[in-house]
Amino acid sequence: MRALATLRSPLVRLVAVSATLTILVLLLRDHDDSAATSRPTITATTTVVVDTTSTTTAPSTTTPAPDPAAIAPHRLDGDQLAGLPLAVIGQSLQHAPADPDPAGDPGPEVLHPTTTAAVYDAPGGRPIARLAPRQVFTPTWVPVVQRRPGWARVLLPTRPLDDGSAPTGWLYLDHTVVLSQSHHRIDIDHAHGSVTVLARLGRITTDTALREAASATKPRTFVAVTPTTTGDGWLSRIWQPLLIDADRVCTGILGAPVMPALPRVSPLGQVDGQGCVPIPDDLRGALASAGAGTIVLQR
Repeated sequence: MRALATLRSPLVRLVAVSATLTILVLLLRDHDDSAATSRPTITATTTVVVDTTSTTTAPSTTTPAPDPAAIAPHRLDGDQLAGLPLAVIGQSLQHAPADPDPAGDPGPEVLHPTTTAAVYDAPGGRPIARLAPRQVFTPTWVPVVQRRPGWARVLLPTRPLDDGSAPTGWLYLDHTVVLSQSHHRIDIDHAHGSVTVLARLGRITTDTALREAASATKPRTFVAVTPTTTGDGWLSRIWQPLLIDADRVCTGILGAPVMPALPRVSPLGQVDGQGCVPIPDDLRGALASAGAGTIVLQR
C-alpha cells in the first residue's frame, strides 16, 4: 500500500511524465537527424574573425506602466481567447499583418507574455491570434518592431506569409507582459556571404557557392527557440540542452533552435527538407548564446 501511495504522488507522476517526454523528443530528434543525412547538403569552408565584446549581465525586465493615451483593447473572455489560433513555431497565420519595415533595425527591445495574450491586427483592432508564455520548451520572447501609446507591435514566431514577409501583431501593454533588452543581434549578409553575431563571438564567412545575390529585400526574423536558459528554473536548465539540438537551426521544427524566416539558401547553408541547416562549428557557440527574441537582420 505504501508503494502504491508513492506511485500516486504528484511529484512521482510529474517526474515520470517528464522523463517520458524527454525520451520521446530525443528519439524524434535522432529520427530527424538520420532522415536529414539522406539528403545532399552543402559544406561551407569558413574563416572566423573573433569579436571579443561580451555581455554577461542578465538583462533587466520591466512591466509597462498604464498609458492614459492608449486605445483600449477589445477584451476577450476565456472562451474567446482560447478560440483564437495559437501563434507558435511551425504554424501559419496568413491573415496577420506583414512586417512594415523588413530591412530596419528595430533596436534591442523584446517582449514576454507572462500569460496567454491576445494578438491584434492594430491598436484597438481585431484579435487575430493568441501568444502563449512558452514556445514549446523555451519562454516566448519576441522583438518589438513598433510602438504606439500602450501598444507594441512584435514579430510573431509563426511561418512567413505567402509573400515571404514576416508576420506581425500588436499586443496591449499591461501588467501581463514584460519588456526587456536583448544583448545580441544577428546579421546575415547575403551579398558578402557572412553571418555576424554581435555582442558575443563570431563572424563567419562562407564559401562563394553559398552566396546569393541580394536582389530583393529579405525579411527580418528572430531567434524564437534557443538552447540558452536564463533563470527559468533548475528543471529547464537540465532539460533544455538535452531537448534543443544546438547543432542546427531550423525554421519551425521541434527540438532545435528556430529562426522562422530563415531563407532556403543563406550564408549558413542550404536548408534540408525539414527546413533545417547544420550550424558551422565556428559559429555554434555564438548562436547558442543568443537568447530568444534576438533580432536577425538579413541584408
